[in-house]
Amino acid sequence: DSGVYDTSNNDFRIMGKIMVIQPSAPSTVWYAGSTYPISWTNTGTIPTVRVEYSEDNFSTPIFIADVSCPTSGTWSFDWPIPAGAIRSHSNWEVRAYDTRYSTATTDKSDNGFKIRGNFVISEPLGGRASGIWTVNETMPITWTTIGTINNIRILYSKNEFVTSYEAYAGANTGSFNWPVQDFITVGQSVKVRIIDSTDTTVYRDSAAFKIRGNLSISQPAGLEV
Repeated sequence: DSGVYDTSNNDFRIMGKIMVIQPSAPSTVWYAGSTYPISWTNTGTIPTVRVEYSEDNFSTPIFIADVSCPTSGTWSFDWPIPAGAIRSHSNWEVRAYDTRYSTATTDKSDNGFKIRGNFVISEPLGGRASGIWTVNETMPITWTTIGTINNIRILYSKNEFVTSYEAYAGANTGSFNWPVQDFITVGQSVKVRIIDSTDTTVYRDSAAFKIRGNLSISQPAGLEV
């Protein structure tokens, strides 16, 4: 009976849905100075998604990007993490929302994640002098630090740090002149690792290089007649 009907008392909206995919795992660690993908899925038409991050449950959100999302599906934004995001705790969160309906169409990462400092090693590079350092020479290990890391350790290893040896422990000065050790195994390369003394999850490995022996001729000395 088409004469029997009623209508809703008020208008209502049908809106899309957003679900953040990455970051999600509680053990996630991202490093300042590196770039990581933030990803999410859109269901329905959501023309522009705003991505933010926060350390206080979004009482003070920090803008990352506005991303055009013309269709439903999975979208992402590659986020270059700034040094200012480094914290010792692990309650950073990311959220994504429809810029038209910020409180209604929104989602955030399932778990807090860590942002840590970082190192960029400039020497050894592995290509210098064919990637070969010589025993008993003093060679510079140099690096740049992203964020504030006061104290570091420098390790070296020839088996991807299954076992390692300490070359230096102390203040983070950006360089260390290393008296190259007799650490030769035929066919094996060596790597240097720079590590935050207070947080062993923060480290960077150098490119692989080789150590070779050194010869010093004692006779003839050049004065013989």
